[in-house]
Amino acid sequence: MALIDRNGFFEAANEAFCRAVGNRSSEILGRSVFRLCGKETFHRKIKEFLDRCFEGAELHEEVWYPASAHGTRCYDVRAYPYVGERGVVSHVVVVSRDITERRRAVEALEESEERFRFLAGNTGDAIYRLKYDSMDYDYLGPAIKKLTGYSADEIDAVRFSSLVIRIEMPGEGSVSADAIIRKRQKGETGEYQADYLITKKDGAQAWLRDHSFPWLDASGNLMGSVGVLTDVTRRKQAEKALLDSEERFRNIAGLSPFPIAILDARGRFLYLNQRFVELFGYTLAELPSIEEWFALAFPHPACREEILRLLRVDLERAAGYEVVTRLFEVVCRDGAVREILFRVVKMENGHRFITCEDRTEQRRMQEERIRVSKLESIGVLAGGIAHDFNNILTAVLGNIPLAAMAIKRGAEAGEKLIEAEKGCLRAKSLTQQLLAFSKGGDPVKRLLVLPGFLLETVRFALAGSGVHSDFYIEEDLWCVECDEGRMAQVINNLVLNAKEAMPGGGHIQVHAANVVLDGKESLPLKDGRYVEISVRDAGAGIPENILPRIFDPYFTTKQRGSGLGLATSYSIVRKHGGYIRVQSREGYGTTFSVLLPAVESREESEEEVGRAKHGRFVRSKGRILVMDDEDIVLNRT
Repeated sequence: MALIDRNGFFEAANEAFCRAVGNRSSEILGRSVFRLCGKETFHRKIKEFLDRCFEGAELHEEVWYPASAHGTRCYDVRAYPYVGERGVVSHVVVVSRDITERRRAVEALEESEERFRFLAGNTGDAIYRLKYDSMDYDYLGPAIKKLTGYSADEIDAVRFSSLVIRIEMPGEGSVSADAIIRKRQKGETGEYQADYLITKKDGAQAWLRDHSFPWLDASGNLMGSVGVLTDVTRRKQAEKALLDSEERFRNIAGLSPFPIAILDARGRFLYLNQRFVELFGYTLAELPSIEEWFALAFPHPACREEILRLLRVDLERAAGYEVVTRLFEVVCRDGAVREILFRVVKMENGHRFITCEDRTEQRRMQEERIRVSKLESIGVLAGGIAHDFNNILTAVLGNIPLAAMAIKRGAEAGEKLIEAEKGCLRAKSLTQQLLAFSKGGDPVKRLLVLPGFLLETVRFALAGSGVHSDFYIEEDLWCVECDEGRMAQVINNLVLNAKEAMPGGGHIQVHAANVVLDGKESLPLKDGRYVEISVRDAGAGIPENILPRIFDPYFTTKQRGSGLGLATSYSIVRKHGGYIRVQSREGYGTTFSVLLPAVESREESEEEVGRAKHGRFVRSKGRILVMDDEDIVLNRT
């Protein structure tokens, strides 16, 4: 409180007034209002106020005043005229109260209400407050007309409930409005979202999303709900279209014969189809990122880093949806190494779409065609050489015994002729191998029962060695039609290789089983019934870099090998309509498998074999005609 005389000077001011205006009493008493407030403030706010009081008016105003110590403050000012002894107003009594905080709070509230009214009137969302005791809206925003077709005056809680066809809540599926309210009244539900499928006033259907909060009074008692209703019809339609699209994609990708993977921009796997899991052996849970997969697929660190670098460079250069292709050898979970063609597409959202094509069998088939072509070329050459060489050997072998007969028994020359005959016989063996490549060396087939044939051939090849044989022969094994001598040569070559792979001795496993090919295996064979003969050793295995060349003619790793054993075996099996394959890992041994076409009937085969074994020779007389285009052969006969 302060007292101001007619000249505008402060005659008195209490401590509360001094604190309110931010000045000490010594700075106020005896000074004019003009000097304390400043020229601008005095003339703009105070002079007129004082003049009216001195005229006898009692005034009440709220004034913003620049207090020196507190900045600009708002004061509730009441002024009363003081009448002196002469009956005139001699002083003005001023009572002021600092209401700055209250005024700011009122202004903030007014501003907030203005913003709320603006948002409620201009937004497409309808704000509401629902009272549970009356089940009526305490407030419902004007946007409800846009959402439902009904104005706020036309709709209440009961009418709105009648519009609802279905309510869906995340994680709970379809629910009822009563169930939601009961849960909230029990304190089981706080903030929630629910989607309402409603029928609008014009009969159209729409989806409204209700984002609701509990409405509590000052004591914490539940009064109702406060929330916002938003039209999410297009969003729901987009979500359904996206789900339908994802379902179609998963159906297509799931049925795709190619492995498919999707990665995000940081290289994390988002999707793997079933074919990916089957080929590489890893599920989505086991492969968090492409780096972790590549650590398994490419064990060599330098190789892995180079492959990752190449893929990153390719993807950075590639435009949207441009396909980047790379061919790599990948190690699968089972340890198999497969040749995979990667096709990587960078999508607009930054994700990577990867398809993988297994080229392993295609490469094997190509290698098989090259090998067959190579053998056919060598066969033409070998056939001509073997034919001419065989004629020469026939003459030499025919004349050596005749020459020996003309020499006295015990003569040194006779011994030389015997050695010469042995050398010619070895040359004959080489000629027979060469004939296996030629078209003129086609096998003379007859029905063969395999169990006894395998036992006899394998045991003969291992006789006198420290290697033993174990047989695993399927009961009711089908018979085959083949050249017994040629097939014995094949089995003998495989067994000898297995024996040499175990110089310290050991066991060779010989398996024979019936198999039916139905196109699932990538083999250069027709579908049908086959007998598979496998010879397995426990040796050191064949190095991976050598494995593709073992069937090449004249390729050998042995000091005394000719390089024709496996090549001859391959050619013989192929001419029988079969196939020979090998599986080997260093340190785990080697398995050679021969697939031969099986005959249709075992009973007929056994009868035919029996007739062939037990048939009788018939003696007769006649003449033998010998024909040859070489005189040296004719002269020998």
